[in-house]
Amino acid sequence: MLASGQPHRNCLFVSVSFPGTHFAISLENDRMAPMKIIGLRHVATVLTLSLVASLGSCIAPQEDVALKNDTGWLPGGGLEMVQPADIAVVPIGLRTEDAIVPTDVIREELYLGLIDRLYTPLQLAWVDAGGESDAVLKVTILSWDRKDLAARGAILARAEARILRGSEVLWAVELTREVSANSFGGMARTNVSIAEARCAEVFAGEVLALLPMRDALAAQ
Repeated sequence: MLASGQPHRNCLFVSVSFPGTHFAISLENDRMAPMKIIGLRHVATVLTLSLVASLGSCIAPQEDVALKNDTGWLPGGGLEMVQPADIAVVPIGLRTEDAIVPTDVIREELYLGLIDRLYTPLQLAWVDAGGESDAVLKVTILSWDRKDLAARGAILARAEARILRGSEVLWAVELTREVSANSFGGMARTNVSIAEARCAEVFAGEVLALLPMRDALAAQ
């Protein structure tokens, strides 16, 4: 970025350049004295700094949003071909040293949410007892950042999710989401434990939103 100000007869031309952008400002003054030239150059400096700050505020939020809402597909495929019906939601895995994660809440919400995706989730007790299933939903928490929980009711979470049939990976994704409990209102706004549980429910929903809807006709 370049900025300059040059007096010319009865006006001061201020030129400001960014990569790919250039504009000029003409500041007129019938009787331009040296002190007024300095004053106008100060105005040009202030304008330039304001533009820089504005551009920074536009760019930074976009980068921030990207870091808090990211999806990456992992190796695996074939879910659309196999179309498993009975899904076992295994206990949530942890690969993080963050604070205690409400894994039971996440697992329960995954269990309930599979119905909306037209799968048949098997009873958790059956799964824990080693009962058979068509496929397994395995979610591993990679990070669970609680630093904004008390102030904003938000958690930044990252996880991997997979649908497995034996050792075969039918579907796999890694996602990062900032989830908030503020939409729940009530105690979720004042009680940190409740807020964290609501965030866990929202995060489970984010995982399931990436899972393709089961097509029962395609399975026949």
